[in-house]
Amino acid sequence: MNTLLDIFKNSLINTGEKAADAMMAQAGKTLADGAENEQSTIEDKINRLQDNATDAVQRVYQKNEEALKRGELGLDPNELKKVANDIEEQARKEIESLQEKFNWESAGNALRDACLSVLDVGIDTILGEALSNWDELKALADPEQTPPKEVHIVPLMQKNLETGYQPSVDVSFHGIHLTKVTFDVALKLLLEGLNLVIQGGCIQAVRLSRLQFSGAVSFAGNVIIDQPVMPLDIPGEIKFEKPWPINVTLAPV
Repeated sequence: MNTLLDIFKNSLINTGEKAADAMMAQAGKTLADGAENEQSTIEDKINRLQDNATDAVQRVYQKNEEALKRGELGLDPNELKKVANDIEEQARKEIESLQEKFNWESAGNALRDACLSVLDVGIDTILGEALSNWDELKALADPEQTPPKEVHIVPLMQKNLETGYQPSVDVSFHGIHLTKVTFDVALKLLLEGLNLVIQGGCIQAVRLSRLQFSGAVSFAGNVIIDQPVMPLDIPGEIKFEKPWPINVTLAPV
C-alpha cells in the first residue's frame, strides 16, 4: 500500500531544496530561540563535565596511592599523568563541542529529513482514520446495529474527504532538547465508487473504483511541499489489518 511519502515523491524531487530553504528561514528563529532558552542548561552541562573530570582524576590518584600503601603494584608518575591527561582531553573535546554555535544549515537539512520521515504513513491508515470519524456513519457506530455476525455494505458512490494531522519531531543539540517542531499535513481525497464493509461497529474494508489525492505539508505557516491532484493506483478493495472502530459518539437515547 502506498504511503504519503510515495505520493509526495515527485514533489519532493522537484522542490526538495526549496523545502529545505523554506524550513531554514523559520528554523533559524525557532531553533535560535530554543538554543537561547537552553543556554543555561548547556552551561550547567559544561560545568558538570569539568567537575566530573576533576573528580575522576582525583579518584585515579587516590586509588593509586591506596594501592601503593597496601604494597600493591601501582602506576608510576608518567602513567598517572597519562591517565589524567586522557580524562581531561575527553572532557575538553565534549566541552568544545557544546560551545560550538548551532549550525542552522544543518538544522534545515535535518528538518527536511524529519519532514520526510513523518510522511511515511500508509494511505490505508489515512483512509481508515478519516472514514472512522465521519459523522454520517453515526448509526452504524453501535455494535447492536451492526452485529459481529452481520456484514453491512454501505454504498456511498462518491465522497470528498478532507483530513490532516500534525506530526512533531524533537530537535536536540548534543543531547539537550531545544524545541519541538510541528508539521501541518493537509490532505484531500476524492473517492469514487466507494463501498464500506462494516461489521461489529468497525470498518473492515473499503472498496473503491477510483481515488484521487492532493495535499500539502506546511511548517510554521509556510507550504514546503505541495502535491496537486493526482490519481492513485489502488486495489479494488483495501482490507484493514486492524478494523477501524467508528468513533462518532452516539447521542443519548
